[in-house]
Amino acid sequence: MKILIVDDARWQRAHLVQILTSAGHEVIQAADGTEGLARLAEQPDAVICDLLMPNLDGFGFLAGARERGVTVPIVIASADVQRTSRQRCMDLGARTFVAKPYQARDILDAVEMAMAA
Repeated sequence: MKILIVDDARWQRAHLVQILTSAGHEVIQAADGTEGLARLAEQPDAVICDLLMPNLDGFGFLAGARERGVTVPIVIASADVQRTSRQRCMDLGARTFVAKPYQARDILDAVEMAMAA
């Protein structure tokens, strides 16, 4: 499965790449929501997106994907665990939410759950 990671933290992307490639997935990376929207043209099977990023944040990414009619499952992985933020993500089309910091199994399970929904 091809997974797009959208996160401004290079170390966080590297950590996710390690988790996902170890599980047999192909990975595409973007450093913010604007780049992430552009990388959707590469037709990923799923997206893992941070919320708090410069330029275009995760909420903007979700809104942009929705405006474009993108239906790829999106997992939000963020330290912003406020109930209102989680609800806003779901309202904008995210399939599930994982709180940072997380374990490898949390991310893999979230991607599986998002794909099954």
